[in-house]
Amino acid sequence: VMQNVVPQLSDRKNVWRAKFSSLVAKDLQHAYRNLGYPNQNEALSVDARQEIDLKTGVAFTRFQTRYFQGKYGDLDSSLVSYGPCQTPTLWFCVRRHNDIQTFQPETYYTIDVKLEEPLMRYRLVQATTAGSPFSDREAFGVVSERVAGSQLASPLWLEWARGQLFDLQAATTFKSMIDSHQWATVTDVSEKEERRSRPGAMNTVLMLKLASQQLGMGPQQAMQVVRGLVSVQGSA
Repeated sequence: VMQNVVPQLSDRKNVWRAKFSSLVAKDLQHAYRNLGYPNQNEALSVDARQEIDLKTGVAFTRFQTRYFQGKYGDLDSSLVSYGPCQTPTLWFCVRRHNDIQTFQPETYYTIDVKLEEPLMRYRLVQATTAGSPFSDREAFGVVSERVAGSQLASPLWLEWARGQLFDLQAATTFKSMIDSHQWATVTDVSEKEERRSRPGAMNTVLMLKLASQQLGMGPQQAMQVVRGLVSVQGSA
């Protein structure tokens, strides 16, 4: 557009550009409040990237189409397209899918310490491998109570710095060491204040990311749910 407009301008210096990467109202408003001069090098780089993407896509599409023809009976190899961004991204998706399909859960142990003034409890916890889609923590049992007395309204659970142990005997040894002590020593106290503002509007990429991480939903399912919500809101 600018290539056709600039030659017709009497004052070519009075050209401004709004830079934004999404159509969210907040991003658009920020872009129009912070206008800047166009960067010719950036514009030329965009043209170069588009041309490289086109030539790379054509070359590798032709190569893939010829390479896969006749190799797999159930593959429609009449056209196997290649995208400089899409194809490498697909490789990451396939690798992650294979990792999930071949994952084998492994039991590990950790020690949870519960402090209640002046009562202290702890337990040995058995769980599957951390970070897996099969995580299911299960209490192995409350071991003992220390000094009788009143309990705090909000007990304090302490995290074990060692993390996970995959050896039950070693974990049991640490549990026995705790069982032989009646007191815990506080070595450091720190405080911090954290403020959380209300979440802003999401673009499509962020919405799909959160739907996958928090809800375990795929892109197609997430978009179907969003369309359903939009249609319900529109009819209401």
